[in-house]
Amino acid sequence: MLSSLSLHNFKSARNLEVPLKRLTVLSGLNGAGKSTVLQALGLVLQNRPSTIHSDLITRLILNGSLIRLGTIGNILSDRAEDQFIKIGLQVILDEQSFNVEWRGEGNAEDDVLDVNESGAFGKASWFFHDQEFQFLQADRLTPQTLYDRSDSASRERQLLGAHGQFTPDFLAIHADIMKVGEKRHCPASIPGLPSELMAR
Repeated sequence: MLSSLSLHNFKSARNLEVPLKRLTVLSGLNGAGKSTVLQALGLVLQNRPSTIHSDLITRLILNGSLIRLGTIGNILSDRAEDQFIKIGLQVILDEQSFNVEWRGEGNAEDDVLDVNESGAFGKASWFFHDQEFQFLQADRLTPQTLYDRSDSASRERQLLGAHGQFTPDFLAIHADIMKVGEKRHCPASIPGLPSELMAR
């Protein structure tokens, strides 16, 4: 089980240590950091090695199957005094306690954080492959949860995605340089086109 979580410069957490029990209830006002704690766990879990015998976690993909956090600039604390982001866990396995942490820094526009794993090397892999450890997201519905984001696609390659899934992210990045022409209107009437389809 997890016995504690520590965060440095991760979202709203400048420096935070949270003791964890078998049942831990997080409560507080909006912006207090409840989601920050849960997202840190989800971030590590979605980047776990494919098998318990795989290598250590050396990179944290910010937009994956469990959570979508945007870019490094989005997760770096607004109150950060340095550029390092750290997630640390204390894990209890077979009645023994192990500490492991991931620490790294990168460009604000990147959506992958390269990290160094230190502490109980490889122990995290065993823990996160325990079938009893699951992550269920309960975030409020917001544009960030409804629309995909990919900094490499939207910013570097300027792509909307095969299904247009990166369109909101693309517009947010490139709106100031996009040239939008004057509005064009359909003619007053088009033979054979139902009136309810006549739209601007």
